[in-house]
Amino acid sequence: WSVKGRGNSLKEDKFYIQKLYELLKLNNIDIEVLKNNNVYLLGGSILRLFMGLPLDTDLDFYFETEENYKNVIRYLDDNFDFQYDVGTFRSYKCNSNEVQLINKFQPIDEFISNSDFTIIKSYFFFKDEQFVFHKRFFDDIKNKRLVYESDNHPGPFDSIRRADKFKKLGFKVDNKSFKKLYDVIESIEEGGYLDKLKGV
Repeated sequence: WSVKGRGNSLKEDKFYIQKLYELLKLNNIDIEVLKNNNVYLLGGSILRLFMGLPLDTDLDFYFETEENYKNVIRYLDDNFDFQYDVGTFRSYKCNSNEVQLINKFQPIDEFISNSDFTIIKSYFFFKDEQFVFHKRFFDDIKNKRLVYESDNHPGPFDSIRRADKFKKLGFKVDNKSFKKLYDVIESIEEGGYLDKLKGV
């Protein structure tokens, strides 16, 4: 599902890495801790980074192992304000951003393949300083297209809520994705959500 790097040049990748590192430094987050514990950054922050938008969003850190997760918890507990823990992720308030630690402990590619929209199927691996994107990532951003593509997404309701959020950034659900979501929702007879989907 993925391609490595921006696709144009290593220099361009370095530009985005520098912007990301500047944000982390503003939040007093030790980048070496992230590298040493095989942390991945994923989610809306990467989308916003490559759209050239302000990075005033959550920073979602993903872990493949419980050991690395616990190491970073200790670091954050010692340096930042703990907010809450809902089981699947743990949240901290840094200077200007909230950091969320995601603890699914699956291989990163498996976790990303189960995400819903192509525009958030991306990650940055701190240890290798490498971006990885869905093959449609940049085309779908350029065309402001929300494409639903999931190997094993638990359900469409979160996707509809997220689609509404992305609508505010100018995205629109494409026809095939609309049909996929519509069919799933219709099959579980949640009619109220169909009206919501039509408005996205």
